[in-house]
Order: sequence, then C-alpha cells, then structure tokens
Amino acid sequence: MNEPTGGLDEHTERLATELLRERLIGRTIISIAHQINTVMDSDLVMVIDQGTVSEMGEPQELLSRKGMFWQLFRGIKGV
Repeated sequence: MNEPTGGLDEHTERLATELLRERLIGRTIISIAHQINTVMDSDLVMVIDQGTVSEMGEPQELLSRKGMFWQLFRGIKGV
C-alpha cells in the first residue's frame, strides 16, 4: 500500500489503521509511507534514502540508534 492514510485527518487515520490491522491479521503488509506515524506499529521498517537502504529494524530500535529514522521522527514530533 502506498500511503494508505495519506489524505486522512488524524482521527480517521487512526480508525482506518485499526481496521486494516484487524482485517489483515496474519498477513504480510508492505506499506510505503512518508508519515512516521503510519509505520510506528510495524514489525520491521526499512528506511530508503536515494534508492539505498540506510536503516532497517523495529521502529523503537531505529529510534534508539538516532539515525535517519530518528531524525525523521524528531522532525515530525518537534523533539
């Protein structure tokens, strides 16, 4: 899925994400996202920079590394 919730407000995005998770339980989902919140519940995140994988791992692991994913998260959250 490419930005499955890109045009939705925060409340509707949350509802749509919960519905997708319920309906697709036990299936592999590949999602292309530009919004960090879209991937925070993912098992595995791959950060691609100019066509090259720069980081890969669980979201919390990537945040702890303070690499590109952390920088993107920090920019969104204003930390």
